[in-house]
This record gives sequence, structure tokens and C-alpha cells, in this order.
Amino acid sequence: MRTREFAAGAIVLLLALMQLNAGPLVRPDPGSSCAAPEYEPRRMPERLKPVVVPHPKSMVVQRDQILATAYYDTMSILSRSNSCSDFFGGSEASVNVFSEFMASVKRSRLPSGIGVRMSGDYMNVLNAQTQLKYRLFETTSINTAGPFYLQKTFFSGARIFGIGSFPPNSREARVLMLLHELGHLMRGADGKWLLPDDGHSLEDSINNTRRVESVCGDQIRDTTRVPDSVRLNSAEQTVSPAAATSSH
Repeated sequence: MRTREFAAGAIVLLLALMQLNAGPLVRPDPGSSCAAPEYEPRRMPERLKPVVVPHPKSMVVQRDQILATAYYDTMSILSRSNSCSDFFGGSEASVNVFSEFMASVKRSRLPSGIGVRMSGDYMNVLNAQTQLKYRLFETTSINTAGPFYLQKTFFSGARIFGIGSFPPNSREARVLMLLHELGHLMRGADGKWLLPDDGHSLEDSINNTRRVESVCGDQIRDTTRVPDSVRLNSAEQTVSPAAATSSH
């Protein structure tokens, strides 16, 4: 009997030693610097909230359905974190500058090859709150006789070339034109304008438009997928890599 009791006691002692060596099977103190990784809760990445889009300040924009749609299409891209808004210095900066840019636009009749034209002297602007620096031109004209509103010229009925890879008189083309102009107003990390002046060179204008489309094309297509009564049948429109926009 004593032998059996001794053997049983040895087994109990052995099990106790094994549990002691294994350590306590309890959840570590979450405040401990050596807490086991498997007990740490998984952290989901926080989604950046879009910047609030301001109501258009210009009565021209408010009263023109086509122009208003282009304004909100563009803002929907800039107000969210993506490759396009990043190119323009981030959502907060780009929304701020685009809002100020659109505040003074007007409708004008210009040669059919022009979509949007910024002209005259410009002033350098410093936002005292954000320290953001940009420029605004004296005059910004949306051409009523160009690819922003038309697919054919008034009198001859000749086809108007598209903007980048987008057909004229389309939501996509309008957004690309406005983003093109925004690139002339903002500086990059190197202190230079995001897009160099191209008012005297069609080739430079085309290259600038291609550059904007290369970083914003996906966002433009995603934003304009929603059907809109303003959009015309794209099958009837001429598509061209040309993009005659600025004149400054």
C-alpha cells in the first residue's frame, strides 16, 4: 500500500512541477510591455474621412447644371484620399484651392479648340490658417463654344476634338479640363507649378493633360459612371488625344 501511495504521490508531484514550468495559463496583463502578441486585439486601419465639399460660391456655377455637375464631380475626387488628390497636395489643400478657383469663373465664347482659359495677371495667395500658397488668375473663362459644352462647332458643324482620351461634351472631359487648370495653380514639393504654363504651346498642353489623366483617370471614370442626364451619347462624339485648354 505504501508503495502505491508513494507512486501516486510522485505522479501528482510530477504533474505539479510540469504545470509550474509551463507557466500560468492566464491572459497577460494588457498593460505589460511583454504581453503575448496573440492576445493583442487586431487593429483595423482607420479610413480617412473625406473633406467636406463647400457649396459653389459662384452664381454662374450654381445656375448652370452642366458646370455644377462638373464642379461636384471634381470635388468628389479631390475630397477623398486617392492618387489624384495626392498629386494636388492632398484633399484639404486641393479642395480649398479648387473652391477659390471656381468662385470667379465665367462663361465666354472662345475658339472651339479651347475648353477653359485662364488669362491676365495672377496674384499669389497665402492662406493664413493653413499656410497654403497658390495663385489665382485675373480671368477664368469656360468656353461655351468648345469641348466643355459642345461636340460640334456652331456654324460649320465640324467635330470638336476630345480632351485626353475622353470625348468632348462629356462629364469625364469636363473634370479633366478643370483638374488641368488646377495643376497650373498649385506648387509641387519642389516649389514648381504642378503643371508648367502651356498657353503658347499645344504640345505642352497635350502633355500636361496626359499627365493629369495618368494620375486621375481612374478616379474620373469611377466618379462619372453614375448616369447623368447631361451626358450625351459618347458614340456620336469624336475622341482625340488633343487637349487645348489653358491660355496663360
